Amino acid sequence: MDKLKELLKKLGATDEQVTEAEGLVTVSTQAAIDKEVLGLRTKNAELLKKYKDPDDNARTQLIALETKKGELEADLARAQSDLAVANTAKEKAEKDAIDKVGKANEMVSNLLVDEGLTAAFAGFVKPAYLNALKLEHKGKFTVEIGEDGKPHAVASVKGADGTVKKLDPKAYATEWLGSADGKEWALAGGNSGGGAGGSGGTGGASKAWKDMSLDERTNLYNTNPAQYNAMSAASN
Repeated sequence: MDKLKELLKKLGATDEQVTEAEGLVTVSTQAAIDKEVLGLRTKNAELLKKYKDPDDNARTQLIALETKKGELEADLARAQSDLAVANTAKEKAEKDAIDKVGKANEMVSNLLVDEGLTAAFAGFVKPAYLNALKLEHKGKFTVEIGEDGKPHAVASVKGADGTVKKLDPKAYATEWLGSADGKEWALAGGNSGGGAGGSGGTGGASKAWKDMSLDERTNLYNTNPAQYNAMSAASN
């Protein structure tokens, strides 16, 4: 401003003219400043509005993205739930299959042992005791796959020399019936037929309890009460 005053005086301006010019310059400068400030304020307001309130397109895109995210999360939850259900069903099916195989194997084993012992003891022991003997001895048998690739009932029996031998039901029954315990259950040579009274002097029965008539059971009770009681108890 001082340089402007000096220039005006050199040009011959009076003090009043210099003062007037100084006022004009001040007003003009302030107006320019005010205009610039107003422009900055307007720009700032626009920027603030844009920052605080995104335009409709941006808002729409954001909503769409949030919706898609929610749908994907729901799909993932359903997939995880379906997978858990499928895994549970798969585990149950596998367990059921294993159980069925186990039961089938158990049935086959029981049949092999039961039928083997039935064939081995039949005709060699008193019929009334056949089921009791099978029940007593079946626990000694297991089922093994033989060299022919087929399952066989086998009993592991320790001999007098300490060695263990494996016997099929027939060999096992033959050996056991030859022992002191087995002889008590074996049919006597003169007691292997002839109906309820048989042909032996003891009046023992050679028929199974279920096959005896009332008269035969009565005869057995009169001639051999001990055997009658044993057979009656075994049939229950």
